[in-house]
Order: sequence, then structure tokens, then C-alpha cells
Amino acid sequence: MSYINNCGLFVTLILTQGGCIMPPTIDDENTIRIGALLPFTGRIATHGANIERAILFAVEQVNETGGIAGRQVQLVASDTHSDLKTGLQNSKALVNDEHVTAILGPQNENLAKRMVPFIRENQVVQISGGVTSPSFSTMQDGGFWFRTYPSALLLSQALAQQMYIDGVRKAAILYIGDEYGNGFAAMLTNQLLQHDIEVPPPWSFMPKSHTYTAVLQRIKASEPDAIALIAYPRSGATIVQEWMILGNAVQWYFAPTLKNQMFIANVPPGMLEGSIGVSVSLGDDAKQFAHSFAERWHSEEPFDAAYFYYDATALLLLAMVTSTVETGGQVVLSGNQLRQAVTDVSGPLGQRVAWDEFSRGIELAINGEPIDYYGVSGPVDLDEYGDVIHSNMEFWKIENDRIVSAF
Repeated sequence: MSYINNCGLFVTLILTQGGCIMPPTIDDENTIRIGALLPFTGRIATHGANIERAILFAVEQVNETGGIAGRQVQLVASDTHSDLKTGLQNSKALVNDEHVTAILGPQNENLAKRMVPFIRENQVVQISGGVTSPSFSTMQDGGFWFRTYPSALLLSQALAQQMYIDGVRKAAILYIGDEYGNGFAAMLTNQLLQHDIEVPPPWSFMPKSHTYTAVLQRIKASEPDAIALIAYPRSGATIVQEWMILGNAVQWYFAPTLKNQMFIANVPPGMLEGSIGVSVSLGDDAKQFAHSFAERWHSEEPFDAAYFYYDATALLLLAMVTSTVETGGQVVLSGNQLRQAVTDVSGPLGQRVAWDEFSRGIELAINGEPIDYYGVSGPVDLDEYGDVIHSNMEFWKIENDRIVSAF
């Protein structure tokens, strides 16, 4: 795969758990290049490498079947550095310099929002496995933008209902002040109020703050039963520790971004005991995928985001196969044709193709049969807005400093 570094130069590397090694020479004229825009460094970097391995896992499976119309797929991965300006520069480099057919990612919702005009104007299909803001459902993206992770609306509905069941009657919301946090906090506030739970005006914070004591003191003064924390692992760990220093016990509820063992590892033992989080429930094959992922990547376990990015990659690759068949074997690089194919392979009307059935899916497509991709995250059916139709949520809790199922 190729990596774009800070200076805009390109080097070809294969990432392993022990480091990087040079791969065999790749014939660029006989490859199909897809881009990945991910946070390998910066404040949300905890997921980057794990997500990339999920994408590579899908790419390898397609290449093992002979590729797409005889052409191998090559991943070109670019680091956003968890930074808006750098992410925008590298997204444009993927299209203008690396000539990728489509882009997977990003995780950063502010970046995803700023990219919409660019992908629309350049007719580049983009599929994210992590963006949740409800605003993307009505974005003027020309039909080129998709996501395999549900909107925060569904997550907030489930979380508010669970907080009410748990007896919470006054809840504080503390959220990161970006597109992700703003959207989630707004949805959750509305849902809590519908359950007659009192909600003081939500408090936001900036991720680069050295301390969060001032905002936590204001939250403490409001005397909530519980705090819903919408944050990334690094800032989330600091916030929880600073709250405990204030000496006030409270029930914590966490957004999906904190379902991360690294978050727990950066908090003193026992401090998060009994905390509850919400996330999207995974499909029936999730355990088998986790086992296969660990076998491929030296016992590494997939983070939650990895499941949704694997599905995003599978949708894209199967769409490419379908488009290729429709054009008589010519690999389609047209965004207009590819966006329609993504919708087609995500629809419920074709023959069901599971995540580990790439060869069967390709054979069906070659024979002109419509297919319906069913992913490791469950059914991956997309609506007219490019949103995945997925209503199953689950809850997890922290027990003995480990993430376990809550119910």
C-alpha cells in the first residue's frame, strides 16, 4: 500500500505488527487504486492502524480471487494527523496525485463535512465507517457520500431510553466541540427531554485543553444523577480522572468512541467500574470475523470501527465488480457509475452474500445476478441518503477494567 507523508511524498510500505517492510514491486498500470483517509497520528489516532488492517483484510480477499477483472486492488493510505487542514490536503492528494477510484474514511466528522464539496465536484465515491452526525443525511453530496455506521439519532434514542430505565432524572452532557460531538449532544439532549429527564445546557470542551476542571466544576454544581460523556479516548481519560479528583460520585454513560481498551488503560484501576456505554450491535458473524482478523494480524483484536470499515470496503469492491460486468469487463473508474453500483449491492433484493463469500459474490456478479452484501456489522442496506438502515443498538459496561456486555 502507499502512504502519503507530511511532505506530500509517496512511499510504498506494508505494515506489520513488528514494523514496516518493503513489498514486491507493484505494477501500477495493472492495479486499481483505492484511498483510505485515516488518523494514524493525533488525538483520535487510537483506531487508525486497526481500521487500516480491516480494510486490507477485505482487499486481500478480493485479490486472492484474482482481483477485479484481472486487476489487483492497491490501497493508498493517507494520514489525516487528526487535523482538518492536513486531512483536506491529503484527501485532495489522493484524488489529484494518486488517482484513487474512491476514498474510505475519514473518521473525523469535521473533515468529512469539509470534503463533501470536493468529492461532489470531482465525482469521487466516499464511504465512511465512523461518521455519525445526522447532518450528513441531508448533505448536498451529489449522491457520492455513504456510511456504514448509523446516525447518532439511533444511538441517542437508545442511550436516553436506557438512562431513563436506570432511574436517571437529571443528566449532564459533556461533549467534544466538533461535528461528531455537536450532533450527538443535540440528539441526546432532545431524546432525554422526551423521557422527562432534566438536562442542564450541555457543556462542550476543546480536545487540546490542558485541563477540564473549570467545566467539571460547573457540572458538579448542577448536581446531576449521571454524566453522558461524548469524547475520544485521550480526552475522555483525562476528564474522568479530573472528575474523581473533585470527589463526587456519579454514574457515567459513554458514547461509542469510548468503547476502547486504551481509554480504560489510561484511567486508574477501578475508577470506571460500572460505567455504561452504547454502541451499534454487530452481526451474527462478528465473532468469526474477529477470529479471522486475529489470525491475520498476529492476535490483534478488531476495534468496533474495524467491523464497519471492513463492510465499507467490501461494499466498494463488490460495487466495482458489478460495474465491471455491466461494462463488458472494463474496470469502471467513473464515480457516477460506481455510486449507483454501491447502492445496488447494498440493496435487499439480490442474493445474500456474506462477508467471507467474496468469490461467490464475484461469481454471481459475473453471471449477471444481483447481490445483497450482508456484513460483519449486520445487514448493510443503504437508503436514498447513503445512510445504513440499522436499528439494533447494544450496551456495554466496564467491569474489572474490561469491556463486557451490559445485558
